[in-house]
Amino acid sequence: MPRVQSRIGVLFALFFLLLALAAARTLYLGVLRGAALRRDAHTQQVIVEEVPAQRGTITDRNGTVLAISEPADEVSADPYLVKNPLEAAVRLAPLLGDTQAALLAKLSERSGFVYLARALPEARAKALLARAQALEIAGLNATATMRRVYPGDTLAAQVLGVIGGEGHGLSGLEYADEALLRGRAGERRVVSAADGEPLSISDVHHEVPGARLALTLDANIQQRTEAVLSAVGSVFHPKDATAIVM
Repeated sequence: MPRVQSRIGVLFALFFLLLALAAARTLYLGVLRGAALRRDAHTQQVIVEEVPAQRGTITDRNGTVLAISEPADEVSADPYLVKNPLEAAVRLAPLLGDTQAALLAKLSERSGFVYLARALPEARAKALLARAQALEIAGLNATATMRRVYPGDTLAAQVLGVIGGEGHGLSGLEYADEALLRGRAGERRVVSAADGEPLSISDVHHEVPGARLALTLDANIQQRTEAVLSAVGSVFHPKDATAIVM
């Protein structure tokens, strides 16, 4: 009988010790670390994202579009969350327009962030994320951006110029009229659950699109002129060639 009472006493003491440790842990987390933990949770669950502004359209004198911006996404991944990089590379490479080997190398990096595609057309990005979700491939994310499209390909390329990876004009009118074309980005507040799924999205500041730029250039005349200059170059191989249209 005394042995049974001794065991009961030991079990009771052990239970009381565990209860005291749990209470101490609760006190530590709730009182001493409470403010810091709430701040960390808020930082992880509430994100202010930039909403890119649509860059202004450039047209010729007749309204033919020479340069326009379309919605796109920057697609990234956290390689640590991708459980089977090889399978993910095989399934997703066609949607990214990348080789399986190149995508596998990215998904195998010892890093928490890697770009899979820059300025991927919005429709392709949505198809990619839907495919990844259907295959239960975790770790992929998409951030909204804009991609610059030139419908005439190289038509008046030197006049129009180009923009860089950050969306700023680097040459031509894209650079000279940067302030007019770029617009102003907006901001939105995204509240996410613990699994990363958004619970609510609200606009903090609305984006302001860039201004439209209409040129005196005529796309049809420009195209025919460039074709003539190209033919002159192919036949006579001059050091330089200039055309004046009257």
